[in-house]
Amino acid sequence: AELLFRAAELGQRLHLAVTRLGPLGITCIGGFDGEQCATLARLDPGEETVYAILIGVGDESIFKQDRLNVAFSHGHTSTLEE
Repeated sequence: AELLFRAAELGQRLHLAVTRLGPLGITCIGGFDGEQCATLARLDPGEETVYAILIGVGDESIFKQDRLNVAFSHGHTSTLEE
């Protein structure tokens, strides 16, 4: 529980820092494949991914598809072509 709390705290601090830096963007990934993330991050055997955060150049034209249900529950309508 302590590890997960610290990971969430670090994630929050990263989000706040990136927000202040201007052109950068940040997002978290939920439901990731822990083994694949460990391979990509070149973790040693026995280490595991707890939290996946991506930081890069922000792009306001990108819409996260996994947010559709949340957006619609708040009264937004789709702007995607069907």
